[in-house]
Amino acid sequence: MDAITPMSVPQRKTMDTGVLKKFAQEARRTLRDQVSAKLVQVLAENSAARREAPKAVQQLESEIGRTSRDQVVERVAYTWFNRFTALRFMDANGYTTVRVVTPADGQTRPEILSEAMAGVVGEEVPEVGAAQIRALLESRTPSPDPQGEAYRRLLVATCNHWHTPMPFLFEKIDDYSELLMPKDLLSQTSILARLREVMTDDACQDVEIIGWLYQFYRILCPEDIRICDPACGSGHMITYAFDLLHAIYEEEGYDAAEIPGLILKHNLTGVEIDDRAGALAAFALAMKAAAKLGRRRFLRMEAKPNIIVLQNVAFSTAEMTDVATVVGRDLFTDELRETLVQFEQAKNFGSLIVPKLQDPAKALRLVQARDFGSDLLLKEVQQRVTSVLQMAEALSPKYHAVVANPPYAGAKGLNPFLKAWIESEYPDSKADLMTCFMDRAATLTLKKSFWGMINLPSWLFLSSFDALRRNLLETSTLSSLLQLGRGIFGADFGSVAFVVRTSKTATGERGYFRRLFDRHVEVRNPNVIEARFLDKADGVYFADPSDFTKIPGAPIAYWVNDLVRDLFSREPQLSQMIEAKQGVATADNGRFLRQWWEPSRSKTIFDADSDARVSAARSKWVGYNKGGEFRRWYGNQEFVLNWESSGKELYDFRPKSVIRNPDFFFRRSVSWSDVTSGGSAFRVYPQGFIFDSTGHSAFGSEIYSEHQLVCFANTKIAQQLFNIINPTIHLHVGYFKSLPALRIPENDATRLASRLVELARSDWDGYETSWNFTALPLLAPDNRAGSLEDAYASLRARWRGMVQEMLGLEEENNRLFIDSYGLMDEMTSEVPLQEVTLTCNPAYRYGGQKSDAELEALLLADTMREFLSYAVGCMFGRYSVDEPGLILSNQGDGRTEYLEKVLEPTFEPDADNVIPILDGDWFADDITERFRKFLRMTFGDVNLQENLAFVEAALGKKLRAYFTRDFYADHVKRYKRRPIYWLFSSPKGTFNALIYMHRYRPDTVSVVLNDYLREFRNKLEGHRRAQEALSISGDASPTQKTKALKEIESTGKQIEELDAWERDVLFPLATQKVEIDLDDGVKANYPKFGAALKPIKGLNDVED
Repeated sequence: MDAITPMSVPQRKTMDTGVLKKFAQEARRTLRDQVSAKLVQVLAENSAARREAPKAVQQLESEIGRTSRDQVVERVAYTWFNRFTALRFMDANGYTTVRVVTPADGQTRPEILSEAMAGVVGEEVPEVGAAQIRALLESRTPSPDPQGEAYRRLLVATCNHWHTPMPFLFEKIDDYSELLMPKDLLSQTSILARLREVMTDDACQDVEIIGWLYQFYRILCPEDIRICDPACGSGHMITYAFDLLHAIYEEEGYDAAEIPGLILKHNLTGVEIDDRAGALAAFALAMKAAAKLGRRRFLRMEAKPNIIVLQNVAFSTAEMTDVATVVGRDLFTDELRETLVQFEQAKNFGSLIVPKLQDPAKALRLVQARDFGSDLLLKEVQQRVTSVLQMAEALSPKYHAVVANPPYAGAKGLNPFLKAWIESEYPDSKADLMTCFMDRAATLTLKKSFWGMINLPSWLFLSSFDALRRNLLETSTLSSLLQLGRGIFGADFGSVAFVVRTSKTATGERGYFRRLFDRHVEVRNPNVIEARFLDKADGVYFADPSDFTKIPGAPIAYWVNDLVRDLFSREPQLSQMIEAKQGVATADNGRFLRQWWEPSRSKTIFDADSDARVSAARSKWVGYNKGGEFRRWYGNQEFVLNWESSGKELYDFRPKSVIRNPDFFFRRSVSWSDVTSGGSAFRVYPQGFIFDSTGHSAFGSEIYSEHQLVCFANTKIAQQLFNIINPTIHLHVGYFKSLPALRIPENDATRLASRLVELARSDWDGYETSWNFTALPLLAPDNRAGSLEDAYASLRARWRGMVQEMLGLEEENNRLFIDSYGLMDEMTSEVPLQEVTLTCNPAYRYGGQKSDAELEALLLADTMREFLSYAVGCMFGRYSVDEPGLILSNQGDGRTEYLEKVLEPTFEPDADNVIPILDGDWFADDITERFRKFLRMTFGDVNLQENLAFVEAALGKKLRAYFTRDFYADHVKRYKRRPIYWLFSSPKGTFNALIYMHRYRPDTVSVVLNDYLREFRNKLEGHRRAQEALSISGDASPTQKTKALKEIESTGKQIEELDAWERDVLFPLATQKVEIDLDDGVKANYPKFGAALKPIKGLNDVED
């Protein structure tokens, strides 16, 4: 046998699929138009079809009711398309006895028709049918188109003939599909003529042509695309959709002059509740069309923007009878009645309304077709019914794409009617209006179509959207998602854009995700976000959406790999190992909370283990854990709570106050702040605290110790797991408990936790805002042998050691957990220096992009300020260098109480609780001179000047300048706008005197007035007289005289200021002998002194 060479194999001609595609889509449009026209004709009230084929018409109407008018048109159109292409293929290949859709050579009519006109009708046509065909062609049966009608009968008979060998393609034609056969089949512009041009005899030698035509026919033509924005506003989304659709039409070869009208007629629907916004959306679309067409063509365009502005339409019970008359008794179903009622609050509920009526379009056609003549009442009802059905039709599930930037509003931002309605209609998404629109988009969209939105990212993670996420993941496919972070819309809450396909995710299918930020809390310039977006490799992830359900709450954690995700399924949840609780919400923190330094120390207990212990100690205030700043291991112990009589006042404040989990009050805990914008940080709280709703608390157990808990919670692994479950700034108890309970050997956990807590406690207690503060670390005995500079250097070295030790221990803690769970390739154990949360660590304390030199300068300056603050405390007797801790800290304490605690003081406190702060050496015991004495006492005489210079260099100014200009502002800041030292200050600051509020007595203002203000005024008067004498002295130089005159003038103004202040403010106040109660707090007591005290900015702000 001869070998077959390549040249001997027949070469198949390349098929022009472009021509096939264009024809298939043109044919689809033509067939749909012709079938639609026949449908209208057949369903007309007195049509011939109703007389001649009533059963087929009834079947047609039933099918439209079961599906829809559009689906019936589509089905009949592609049925005839399939038959025509099959018959043409068989004609070309000689499979038909007489060619059915193809003329004989040299002819123009299909051969089967030419034969029939010659009197020859094939055997495939039943005798009755053959007789009817001959009668038509011989003009014995009247017809406006005898040849066309005869040919249609021949086609039906031929298709029925082929039913036996090929029933899968040629269904028996005895139903409505015959009634809806396209009318024009014989003209030179008919679909059959065009079919023959495309399906040439050569092209029909390959059966693949049938497949290509079928495939191209099934692809939607542009007119079939339906896009909706259910909350279109002024039209941003749909105007962009207009541009995309225009490009699609252009690619399909449409005439540019037709495209805008086609888009407005067929493709775009916007729904809105605001009339002005709807008008703007319509205008925007119209201008899009005008830009494409030009003025003249635009003015001739008939199509108008399809913007549906929802209106409230209501029908009374009595009017429903008229409605029944308008729509007809057969159409007036329960579904229609319910639909008419649904739009009574259309302006309120908007596109979230889901019409009960399955096919509003059909009902709308029937209602609009009715004519009520001159009956104005029924016409008005008809108009309202029409309006409802038009709105319902726009809200029917018919769209291939739904796009929206929906309104955002939590339940608190909704009116009562909308809130109650949403809770009933949208139970899975009721937490926010935007998520209700997500649910609604899914029901507006056809199966296997798409909907997309841009909204807030809260639904990706928050527990209130668990059901929404699970439903979405179970029924649809999260196809793509772009998480933009904050900054697109200014200082927003972040934004996320995403696309969902309304069909289940296929096995192994992965979605496309992008994350264009590093830290959720960071607000960035939109240009930065755009640059990251345009970098196609930036933040790209591919994830199987079904994997999201493997994590508790099903967060959309697309960036997580399998190894980390599997921790959730491999390990038990923390909820199975420990208790974690939310605490008290007072509803009025200003009433029930104080900074711990405000009340008397004798009325406060910090280590209570029960209500009984509080009562036995006769205490009113107990330690209160309110969360606080980013700080690990220990700290943030600043508040106390009124728990007198076991919290009676707070309990009586219910239902405003909420007191949760009292069985856990006063117990040791591991706690964290609800707001975690700087990252999560966990701290150990000792016995004695009640905890707040923002100071969440967890409690170790026998199977998972406090040490394990705090060590794990402060790891990088835990931080990553928190970001998976809820990467927002809130870390609620529920999220925490859903974490896997990871662990390391207990001895390691105990060793690490104990030392890390000890280091953090030492740091926290080294500052006077801790209630366990005993003495200033700078004045430790080891530091006081040399100069102040040497003391600081020694302290700074100790602090560096503490920071480095904590850094090493935290990294060891990370490493142990990472190694235990095989995550070495996923993360490192390194801890940034700025996250070592010790106040003595300047990288943490000041943060930012500062150089080492800048950080050191800031730390030195603050340490000197703290030294001065401690010195002032010693001046007032709050502290003593001779005894640790607080000395005078109860209301009304004085020198007597001081001497009871400090028997032989080396530094005497001020006797009358008034220390002047003046810009000059007017008093021998003013604050500047007292500090000099304190510095001499603590570091000796030898280095006094050197030490003063060191302090002033650190502060960047002279000591007196600091005290007069900056000290009080620093004090107010240090004590969180609840200062314990109060500054009496004249309007322009000429006179200033400091008092200690715990030592305040009703005669203190009189002491300030008589012993200091008047004394100072007298000294100013004496100074003025001396300057007056100098100004006229013959011994004085001209320069001295000029200076003296200026001093006279300025001193005179100062005296005037003080006289007015005494007359209007201080003297009246002194006569009142104002009483204060420290339990009321600074916020209540400070304003009692009005203009006598220096104003505190923010003192009266509402407390969080």
